[in-house]
Amino acid sequence: DDTSDGSPLSTYVLPALSSVTAVCYGGGSNKLIFPAVYGGGKTVTDLGTVTTADIDGGTLDGVTIGGITAAAGSFTTVSASTSVTTAGNVVFSGTHDVTLAPGSATAARTVTLPDDTGTVAVYTQGTGTASAQETVTINHRAGVVTSSKTNLGAGNTETISITNSKVTASSVVLASPVACSSGEIVIVDVSPAAGSVDITVKNSSDTTCSSAYGFHFYILEP
Repeated sequence: DDTSDGSPLSTYVLPALSSVTAVCYGGGSNKLIFPAVYGGGKTVTDLGTVTTADIDGGTLDGVTIGGITAAAGSFTTVSASTSVTTAGNVVFSGTHDVTLAPGSATAARTVTLPDDTGTVAVYTQGTGTASAQETVTINHRAGVVTSSKTNLGAGNTETISITNSKVTASSVVLASPVACSSGEIVIVDVSPAAGSVDITVKNSSDTTCSSAYGFHFYILEP
């Protein structure tokens, strides 16, 4: 209320939710000072547009964040009652489990991909190098086997026996070759049994391999 031409008051006390356009201070630099307004725990029904804010606490209820212009966000826990949609990649860093929990554990659920250009991994992959007797133990549903032999002859075959607790006699086992140098490796036979699977390869080239060969395998449920 100080409207005189003399020195203005040094302090103005504003009640909660009061507003002020500016306080003109003529003490040497003619500053316009905009004092902070404190809500005092009151409810503001229409705050308008706030271009800059530093929110260090509280709760946001029933609001859309980034609905017009999206930006980065960092969270410890994200919970959605309907769906989570992304236009980019979902990257899991560190060592974490990803669990799909259907609403009813007693009913089958389907995971649908929009196309067949990606890869969904639902297994732990093992690796192993066959012994001189061409045997190896890998108790994983998927794996990569490397041969001990580095000179499989042209036209020759070799069988590597994998001991694997995931295999049954009725399992379907898929295999794909890993090439050797100079030769050309093809899979010619896959024979599952209870607790093991024999995979036979052939060097279909007319030259001897000059390095180890290998193959990938994947065990399907019977």
